Amino acid sequence: MRIAHKLLLANAAVIVPIVAIVGLLSYRSVERGFLAYVRDLEMARLAPAVERLGRAYGAEGGWDFLREHPECWGEMLQREEPEPRRGPPPPPPPPNEDAPPPRDNPPRGDPRDPPPRPRPPPPPPPNEHAPPPRDERGPPNDAAGHDPLELPPRAALFDANQKLVVGARFSPDAASLTPIRWHERTVGYLGVVPIRRLERELDLDYLGSQRRQIGLVAGVAVVLGLVVSLLLARSFVAPIRSLARGTERLRRGELEARVAVGASDELGQLARDFNALAKTLSDAEIVRKQWFADTSHELRTPVAVLRALIEAIQDGVREPTPETLASLHEQVTALAKLVDDIHDLARLDAGELRLEKRPLAPGIVLGRIFAAFEARFASRKLTGEIIGASSEAMVRGNEVRLTQLFTNVLENCCRYTNEGGRVRVTVEATPREVLLRFEDSPPSVPKNELPRLFERFYRSEASRSREHGGSGLGLAIVERIALAHEGRVVAKQSVLGGLCVEVALPRC
Repeated sequence: MRIAHKLLLANAAVIVPIVAIVGLLSYRSVERGFLAYVRDLEMARLAPAVERLGRAYGAEGGWDFLREHPECWGEMLQREEPEPRRGPPPPPPPPNEDAPPPRDNPPRGDPRDPPPRPRPPPPPPPNEHAPPPRDERGPPNDAAGHDPLELPPRAALFDANQKLVVGARFSPDAASLTPIRWHERTVGYLGVVPIRRLERELDLDYLGSQRRQIGLVAGVAVVLGLVVSLLLARSFVAPIRSLARGTERLRRGELEARVAVGASDELGQLARDFNALAKTLSDAEIVRKQWFADTSHELRTPVAVLRALIEAIQDGVREPTPETLASLHEQVTALAKLVDDIHDLARLDAGELRLEKRPLAPGIVLGRIFAAFEARFASRKLTGEIIGASSEAMVRGNEVRLTQLFTNVLENCCRYTNEGGRVRVTVEATPREVLLRFEDSPPSVPKNELPRLFERFYRSEASRSREHGGSGLGLAIVERIALAHEGRVVAKQSVLGGLCVEVALPRC
């Protein structure tokens, strides 16, 4: 099943039971509320009967008349309004002698006036022997349509001591008792057993209509909920499908694949992460291709020189003199150094070069290396200066790799600093780390090229000339060794006018 179908089924599994429960509870609430309404209406309809019973009690002096004549019990519960008397109409009022006599010919008015309305004929004289007119509406009912004659099976009259006088036999505790008062004194109770369920067709029709309306509303709610769930599921699945298509493109090697970021939620963040991953892979592929190109370029030069020298000796163009052999040895040494640097860098990148660390003072190690470079400085007519070499601030490190780090940085200073310049090394201890700054005099490096100095085979010269020597991997190895010691290395412009390489190692 697809994710959209799963989300739709999950929402349906939640929406349908909830709507069904809410609909059932709503119907039960309507049924109970309507039943309570019918009960209250029934009790309100009995208020005139309670007053009639109180007056009858006062007129008869007790309840014995109902005990002796129980057939009057039903009549007492009827409405109090008497039937209208059917007989001859009352005589007309006597004539008023002071009134002017009627005019036989009224004055003619405006001919535009409408003609007078004809008088209705007088009603026929009543027939005293005719049966009373039949009321087509039947006996009078209350607002709820309940006939009072339906109450006697559920109604009873109790005296002041709650003893049964007349009516249905049931316990007073099972009925709703309405006190009957006469002269501010309770003389009895009218008890009615509340109805337990609706049986009249009108009431059942009303509840049926309510049931249908609630069912219709519940059905509409379920349909709307499922439609909204489907739309939400599609909105959730659309970014996932876009990510799936982007991943398939990456799998095929299309590293320029990107996906649209259409939201700021988790799916939008996932799309941004995917784009960042694709860019990283694309950059890594560019670096890999550049790595192969640079490696082949760096290896081609010493190999080409060796090949030319050897072929010249073979052809007899050059003699195997000590100078020729020294040139061959120099090229082989440069080639071996390049291969060693590539091997070390590969091991550092792969994490295969395990460093056995121990506490040591980097300032003292750097002091020994700086002393060994005095001859190298003299050959380049450079002035070397070290500050803080006696610092005993300790770090946990590998002395061999730190020696390689310091040597590469000092060799970089000697190779790229103009003759007659300066090289200054400073060792500074802070509470958390040891800072080692390698500064030299001009030439400097443009600011936009400083972050790229630690890339493999990168040189600040646009022509990538090998005039100054070096493999272009020295500072890249420096960065990897610093990271292996949980430190950092940055390049910036020096106050001496050249380059400043700052190495920070955490103190132990």
